[in-house]
Amino acid sequence: MNPLIIIAGLPETGKTTAAQKLEQRLEGYELHTPHPIEQAWGIKEGVADEHPPVWMELYNLAQKTIEEGKGAIVEVHFVDTTVRESFYMLTAYWKTEILILECTCSPEEAARRLEKRLGNPPEPSPYTRAAAINSPITLEELNARMSIHELNGQTVTRSHAVYDTETGTIEIIYATPGIRKILRTIEDTLIYKANP
Repeated sequence: MNPLIIIAGLPETGKTTAAQKLEQRLEGYELHTPHPIEQAWGIKEGVADEHPPVWMELYNLAQKTIEEGKGAIVEVHFVDTTVRESFYMLTAYWKTEILILECTCSPEEAARRLEKRLGNPPEPSPYTRAAAINSPITLEELNARMSIHELNGQTVTRSHAVYDTETGTIEIIYATPGIRKILRTIEDTLIYKANP
């Protein structure tokens, strides 16, 4: 069974672009993003994670995709404990692995992207709002975390990589042997290649 891929990160860190590239490259995967749900439900763009029905719908879509025997790529901020544990339980139930690909960039780059996309961005920006309520996690802290997550007696092995969309680099925090192959494909898809 294909691993569940979570594309996580603050607003304007390149989650959607990364997710779309991976969906095009990875065979047997289906992409689920909050954008069509936000539009259909009239929710302001960039605040989906503040609305539990949005991430619950993403969870339901991912579950349906996994039930159909396909892999799921889900774009979500993934900072809320309830959201994380729900997806961990989904992978435990289906006995599949989970890869969290965390997208990052500098606050200045996020502001530049937002201004380019919207012209006159709101204040505070979605990035600033989300960053204010979510304390940053350093790579050292991530390295210190256990890759095994115990939840209601279920063991969930999670792999984690950080994709800096500004510099085009990927830092692998932890990867199980089963995730390493797909991570190579992800790196080939997302990492900027220098021209010889």
